[in-house]
Parts: sequence; structure tokens; C-alpha cells
Amino acid sequence: MTLQNRVVGGPHNKAFGAAVSRPSYAYAGGMILLDISGMSCGHCERAVKEALLAVPGVQSAEVSQPQGQATVSGDVNPTALIAAVQAAGYQAVEQGSRS
Repeated sequence: MTLQNRVVGGPHNKAFGAAVSRPSYAYAGGMILLDISGMSCGHCERAVKEALLAVPGVQSAEVSQPQGQATVSGDVNPTALIAAVQAAGYQAVEQGSRS
């Protein structure tokens, strides 16, 4: 039995599902800047933009293939944005998060 099952009744508990689907922190109306790698053309730029816009909470997304950057506004966790970009086949890091 996992800790998750012992503590809250597991993944079948609706409250648990709702809680873990919420971002741990949000950028209410904020702007998130991402460095994107792997884009080589306009199609890549569109694919990344569509992936970002599909993330719940995103209000707008602008992507620049030549600059290798994306600017996203909305109430969203940056980790969700990075995961969406990776699912589209590209790499992303939040600006300022590199060591």
C-alpha cells in the first residue's frame, strides 16, 4: 500500500484527485518566460504555441523560433508548461531557473 492510499484513500478519492491536479503555486495573471530548444522552423513554432495554449490556465502564448523563447501569460504552473512543450517534442526551461 502506498502512502497515497493510506493517507487519502488513493486515486479513487475525488478530493485527492482535485487537490493534486491543482498547481502547487500559480502566477495569477502573471507572465512566464521559457527558453525553448529544438525549434527549427515555423511549423515548430506553431506546434509549441499550440501545446502551450492547450495547458489549462493559459490565457496567451507567444513563441519565437529565432529567439528560442516563449512568453506565456495566465494562471498556470511552469512545470505544466514545460511538460506540454516536451510532449510536443521540444525542450523547455523557465528563464532564470538554470544553474
